[in-house]
Amino acid sequence: MVDFAALFDASPNPYMVLDRDLRYVAANRAYLAVTGRTLEELIGARLMDMFPHDPDDPENPNKRILVASLERVLATGTPDVLPIKIR
Repeated sequence: MVDFAALFDASPNPYMVLDRDLRYVAANRAYLAVTGRTLEELIGARLMDMFPHDPDDPENPNKRILVASLERVLATGTPDVLPIKIR
């Protein structure tokens, strides 16, 4: 049997899972490494409170990309991959 939690955590690509309120419910080791956060910091926190750079800056291109991606996910219910550089 495949242990999907172990595969998720061991992936070299950064992944996180959000609920419909945009709160973290999971993040893998690669995501923690690129964000410099701990799992304890993230779980239950709102994405925009943890998002790198200034999410309130309207000129922030990463925020526009993120918001567009979240809108696609919420509209379609399918995963999306972002071309955002965390650091």
